[in-house]
Amino acid sequence: MPRLNPLNLLLLFAYLATVSLVAWGVYRYREEARRGLASPQVQEKWQDWVDDVRTQQATEEPSDRGPVARRVPRSPIPPIYVLMEDHFVKMLISAIVTASVLFGLLVFAIRGALAPVKLPENLAANDPQEPA
Repeated sequence: MPRLNPLNLLLLFAYLATVSLVAWGVYRYREEARRGLASPQVQEKWQDWVDDVRTQQATEEPSDRGPVARRVPRSPIPPIYVLMEDHFVKMLISAIVTASVLFGLLVFAIRGALAPVKLPENLAANDPQEPA
């Protein structure tokens, strides 16, 4: 097990700070989305869009709709609200895992860059730069 030297302690605190900031950011984004989507204007725009899709599907022929057909949403609320309410824990876990992997790669690169170079003994003995 690695010892807790100053570099390891620094990296541990940096990791805890990174994970805390990621969790706080995801939670804050959720709260902002909740506040923004709770307004009647947003609900009205969402309902207008759903009504527009229903009208478009009822009046146009399939060949006039373009290459991608819009489907009428089944949910009466916007998809981002469903994502923030029903799948928040999954989003939080995936954000923390992604941040952890990126932090681990960064630590790996930093440790590799700071590691002392150790030459094998047979190369060190035959070093041509040393005067004979």
